[in-house]
Amino acid sequence: MADKLIITKDGVFEESFTPEELVKKEADRVNSLPTLEQAKEQKILELNTDCNQLILNGFPSTCTGVEHQYKFDMEYQANFSQQGVMVALDPTMTSVLWPTSDAGVLSHTREQFIQLCNDAQTWKSTNTYRYFELKAQVMSLDSIDAINLVAW
Repeated sequence: MADKLIITKDGVFEESFTPEELVKKEADRVNSLPTLEQAKEQKILELNTDCNQLILNGFPSTCTGVEHQYKFDMEYQANFSQQGVMVALDPTMTSVLWPTSDAGVLSHTREQFIQLCNDAQTWKSTNTYRYFELKAQVMSLDSIDAINLVAW
């Protein structure tokens, strides 16, 4: 069997590597390996992406007495803030219509909506704190193999 295969639209061609090509190929492979710092940066970026995606995908809440899923992308976060301010400023507001991901729009009492806002903040904070804990763990590691074992 040849040392290298070249695949073209016309088929597969086999060739042998020269000793110089083998040395260059190995050097290229070694040079393409990440350094410890690069591995840390890549893992932290991966964890940050996982954290953000999890937060943005929404959260569960039992504020109505039954668990429902609620959206929490950037638009919904802004809407939560705006509606939360309205509830805080207007003590006569006794209910809020708010969409769920699994059951459509539901009526929430004032207390239920406040709990929903608390659940949303807890969801975001819990996942953000977990990200920072995992980030600190990655920064403390001294091998690429150990870094690669860190997972969300």
